[in-house]
Amino acid sequence: MLSGIDYHFNYINTLRFFLLHQSGNFLNLHQIVDIKKIVLFFPIKNVDFLDHSFVFNYFYFFKFFFGYKAYFTGYESKFRLGLTTYSFRIQLVLKELDMFFFINIFMNDIIPVLNKGYLSWFLFSKKLNIYSFVIKDMSIFNEIKTNVGLFNLKHNLNFKLFFTGIDFKSSIFLINSLKIFLL
Repeated sequence: MLSGIDYHFNYINTLRFFLLHQSGNFLNLHQIVDIKKIVLFFPIKNVDFLDHSFVFNYFYFFKFFFGYKAYFTGYESKFRLGLTTYSFRIQLVLKELDMFFFINIFMNDIIPVLNKGYLSWFLFSKKLNIYSFVIKDMSIFNEIKTNVGLFNLKHNLNFKLFFTGIDFKSSIFLINSLKIFLL
């Protein structure tokens, strides 16, 4: 059952998307872009000690803010001059209904606080419709919720939005309708 907040979100964002995308032509409503999945990750490179506290803080960050367990991927170790360094990604993949909570946090809590210097974005693949965002200032999560496990976050939070739909222009209209005025 939808609450009043859900109706408000649909009215503000979905209707705005239709008006921007169709520009008065409502005969073409079946060509709507869809967000397929969201991948959030921290790329960690050249760590000397795997049991360092900030490694565990990234797992705690994902569990605390999004309610899901993250996992390792891309694990690589190098032994050079008597020193072993480790590189890996701590990653969380959100699909279907799980990604709406992240979109809500991103639109309402993160974007209004960040300046353009702390949020960068780029088009990862125009053919596949993938946008990549990088949050460079992790202190905003300390301001949202003060917790000991969130003070030692040193790396940038990266996430990718995977769109499925008709064309590249539709995904640009969807991003603009969500008030991410990056283009």
